[in-house]
Amino acid sequence: MHADLHQEGEATDSRAGLTPSADCGPGDVGCSLAVMGEDRQTTEGWHDSADFKWRAPAAKPSPSRAPPGSGSHRTVEPQLVAVLVQSPALRDPLTAALEAGHLSSRGPESISEAAVIIVEPEGDVLARLAEIRHTARPDAAVLLVLTTASAATVAAAHSAGAFACLRPPIVAEEVLSLVTSALDSLNAKVQVAQLSRKLNLQEHLASIGRMSAGLSHELGGPLGAAALNMEVIHARFLEMTELLEAVAGATPRDLDGCLAQVRAHLRTPAPFGGLEAALNDTVEAHERMKAVLHMMRGLVRRVRDVRRERVDLKRVIEDTHRALATDLQGIEVEIIAEEVSALADETLVGQILLNLTSNAAHAARLLPSPRVRLHSYRSGEFVVASVRDNGPGIPNELKEKIFEPFFTTRRTEGGTGLGLAMCREYALQMDAELSLWSLPGRGSCFRVFLPRFA
Repeated sequence: MHADLHQEGEATDSRAGLTPSADCGPGDVGCSLAVMGEDRQTTEGWHDSADFKWRAPAAKPSPSRAPPGSGSHRTVEPQLVAVLVQSPALRDPLTAALEAGHLSSRGPESISEAAVIIVEPEGDVLARLAEIRHTARPDAAVLLVLTTASAATVAAAHSAGAFACLRPPIVAEEVLSLVTSALDSLNAKVQVAQLSRKLNLQEHLASIGRMSAGLSHELGGPLGAAALNMEVIHARFLEMTELLEAVAGATPRDLDGCLAQVRAHLRTPAPFGGLEAALNDTVEAHERMKAVLHMMRGLVRRVRDVRRERVDLKRVIEDTHRALATDLQGIEVEIIAEEVSALADETLVGQILLNLTSNAAHAARLLPSPRVRLHSYRSGEFVVASVRDNGPGIPNELKEKIFEPFFTTRRTEGGTGLGLAMCREYALQMDAELSLWSLPGRGSCFRVFLPRFA
């Protein structure tokens, strides 16, 4: 069984073996505005109008709001097109084509509100495009009308964010198709942004609900115990007050009898352990609530001044071992601490290792021969501090839940379910990662990947 503890070799871990963060995935890629128009793109990036047909939309899109971060939160018309073309020979057919498609077109004064901007750049194409981008809405699509430009210029314009490039002669069907495509793309982005906001709100509300329920459960027990103890204390107080008032008002002849009643009352076993037990239980309930609230503050309040300095992981591991000497009594502790240094906050690293080691001790005690291993080593550009136990392991269905606030499998033993949630939060504050390896019957291993101190 001792060999099993070393079988899962941590020294062979690599950064590539980590599960990718949930904040980014294969679908999180940026949307390019350089749309070239499907089957109409030529090798030079121009749009050819031959055999090109356009269908008018069945209905005008409804007004929508600019997406978050666009700098505009007022209601805008997605159909508004700004035409910045000086030459009447180009401007007139453009406006005529837009009118035929029931699209509103205005001049340069509407550039800050327009969803689509059609511009004929003069001089430096890329400089003019950058100027338009600076003035226009960030989500606006820019169509360039280029009378003379090389293929390299067209490619550079698309790379700089141009939605499409047109060249004379102006073909109404082509213009309407590109503008409609740009508007459809904008509307799709707005809908995605709105859906994303709704999902984020639902996720936040669900998280608040879970934390509220957990906090209510954690504080409800100690508050109930304190309330019961206060009833006991109140009853005993009334009894003692009545006896003392009798003693104070007694005549010299009745005083001996009153004192005898007081002595008999004090000798009688009180319910629930008496006044002293009630007071002790109330103090314990208060300490329990204070500990929960203290851990909650550490969870929800980010450390704004994280000190990033050289941290000797070997020394932190040894300090953790000494601090938890009582909790680790009767457990075989193995320390494999290499001389590695991390760029991190020593206090936060220490708190993480204290929580992980305490959890490992509880898990290991569930077996006849409990063992815990503390390990520090280098892994590529990172240094790793790991805590391993030979306990029963964590079932697959609980691996995601254990990092949620107030989730614990040791509720009856006083577990709050905040330790691992705080460890994850502390790791995020240091730009570190906390990973978990566990198999039923093989134990668990938590690793903290920290930036290596150069």
